[in-house]
Amino acid sequence: MLPWIFPSRGGGWARRYLAFRRSILRTSWLTKDRYPCPPLTLFDFSRHDDAVDASRVGEYDTDAWRISDDRVIGGFSKAQAILLRTPEEVVRHDAESEDMTDLKDETILHTATVNAEDDFVPFLRWQGTLDTTVGLQSMAQRSGFAALRSPEFPFSGANLQGLYNALEGRSNHGPSRMCPTMGPSFRLKDSSCLSLIYH
Repeated sequence: MLPWIFPSRGGGWARRYLAFRRSILRTSWLTKDRYPCPPLTLFDFSRHDDAVDASRVGEYDTDAWRISDDRVIGGFSKAQAILLRTPEEVVRHDAESEDMTDLKDETILHTATVNAEDDFVPFLRWQGTLDTTVGLQSMAQRSGFAALRSPEFPFSGANLQGLYNALEGRSNHGPSRMCPTMGPSFRLKDSSCLSLIYH
């Protein structure tokens, strides 16, 4: 039972919940007038437990980061994600990318930027393709989305207790073939997890 609550390699719902509750309590105690509150970090991949949860990214595990796309409704979009912890991993992943020939200039630029080891912050690279084709067997009228969802927060979810009224996401936009007017949207789903959706 204990390894399920506190996995030996780190991460997991209990550590995530305790870290969040500790941050909320510290904020509510140290902020006299409740406003303005100092920023509260929900996820930071330079922290060991957050990195462990992100390294297990998949489709079904609610205790890890999850990818989703319109294949669940008979569509043809495809999403994937990988945690990159070092500049070397970024360079290796860029080199192994199928799109290396198309994105050569951008990759070289990104590699040069990422080589500043002191400034490097681990990140979750989420990428994929959108396809608005609706499958013949699908009940959907239209299609075309890809999503990345955070691990769930148990019990009361990510209850911010009215201390915050905004959500900030840090995104490092790489090369994109999407229409520039289309972009990601952040959603708090039932306050238990954060979703980043491209549509």
